[in-house]
Amino acid sequence: MSYYYYTPSQLVFAKDMILRTTMEANVELARRRREVAINQNNERENKKRIAHNYKKGDWVLILSRHLDPKLQLHPGPFKVLSYEQSSGTLYIQRKHYVEPINIRNVRPYYGPKKRKSQLH
Repeated sequence: MSYYYYTPSQLVFAKDMILRTTMEANVELARRRREVAINQNNERENKKRIAHNYKKGDWVLILSRHLDPKLQLHPGPFKVLSYEQSSGTLYIQRKHYVEPINIRNVRPYYGPKKRKSQLH
């Protein structure tokens, strides 16, 4: 069922395309329902987020995207070289290059830090 309770054709043409009847859509009601649905979706997504302010020198793991969450092994840890808060981009040191990565694809690493000789 739609969040709006109206089909797109009812909103655009003010007609029901199946029954061929005219109707007047309450656009304000549809907008409010859509806003409520967006807010509920945001709350559901934000429940899983870890509040963390990244800074230079932090360590992160890159999230792997396997089907079975029990089998996930996250690559890392990688050192954060810089963080652009406006775009949500971290720059991490990988082997011999710097990789930009979005904060949605990483999580903070709290384990023992690696020595320089052990870095990837």
